Amino acid sequence: MDGEGVFKWAQGNEYKGAFRDGYMDGQGEFMHSNGNRMTGKFKRSLFDMEKNKLFLNPMDDARTHKRVTERLTELRHQQAAEALRLQQEQEMAESTQEVDDAAEAEMEKAQDSSAMMEGMGQ
Repeated sequence: MDGEGVFKWAQGNEYKGAFRDGYMDGQGEFMHSNGNRMTGKFKRSLFDMEKNKLFLNPMDDARTHKRVTERLTELRHQQAAEALRLQQEQEMAESTQEVDDAAEAEMEKAQDSSAMMEGMGQ
């Protein structure tokens, strides 16, 4: 089935929206027999939880969806913490390099001054 349409399951689930190659695919609304609704984009019969690219099987129950989304949130927090740690390490390394460069420049100035003083003393 391709195009717009409605599909009803014997257990009471219903999907209204776009189909492609027999899959719920595109904009649509899935109504679970328990009353839960999922409106948005579907890809190969999986629901796209918007920007986070999480696809859920609409026929799974709300408890399964909750576990999956909680785990996704946990993983995102871990990724954000790791990204922050790496950024801080990079900033620290850059800061250390700047201090090293400034110290080296000061040492060169001091050596130049010392050489000038020695040259004047002769």
